[in-house]
Amino acid sequence: MSEPTPWPDIVNAIAAGASAVAAGAALFAAKRANTAAERANDTADAVARIERDRWHTELTPQFEITATRLGPGSNRVALLMTLTGQAGLPQLDAVTITIRDDGYTHLPGVGVTQEMLDATIFGPYQFEPGIDDADPDGRRVTTNPMQIGDWVKHSLSVTPVPAWSNLEYWREQYRNEPIRLRLECKAAGFKPWYIATEVRVAEPTAG
Repeated sequence: MSEPTPWPDIVNAIAAGASAVAAGAALFAAKRANTAAERANDTADAVARIERDRWHTELTPQFEITATRLGPGSNRVALLMTLTGQAGLPQLDAVTITIRDDGYTHLPGVGVTQEMLDATIFGPYQFEPGIDDADPDGRRVTTNPMQIGDWVKHSLSVTPVPAWSNLEYWREQYRNEPIRLRLECKAAGFKPWYIATEVRVAEPTAG
């Protein structure tokens, strides 16, 4: 018959078990605390991100844009863009104005390559290449810094007819179509703003 376990050993075993349980409980509590802290940090980051996005949206620049034909029957148009807001935005460092295509899908075909399509502005007007710092293909121009009330004026001309199209068809297709624009506005310390808009050409007023 085996000898009974001495009381000191029993007490030590119980104490060791209790210590292990306590250590496990402490580890569990620490993990829960870390998880809660991480969730709190994630929530704070999400709230801060939402707030930054809301503030960014509220500061979206506002413009008044007009396009006026330079005389009856003229093929040239004056595009006038005035920065009218927002009041909380000190200035825009640059605004890149891009002429967008008509919104239709244009695919390569017989005698028409993707490169030819990419070089074509599908719309009624383009910036005059090389004028007012417009790029060589007449698709975009970038302004100098602008503050509220500042304005810029750019000269537009009718888009050239692609080699694969017909002059009469091309002109008729875009005769009464608006000029589709995309504005990329940059200011120090902010993400860029992207604004899509359209403007129709007005006839010059008499006098």
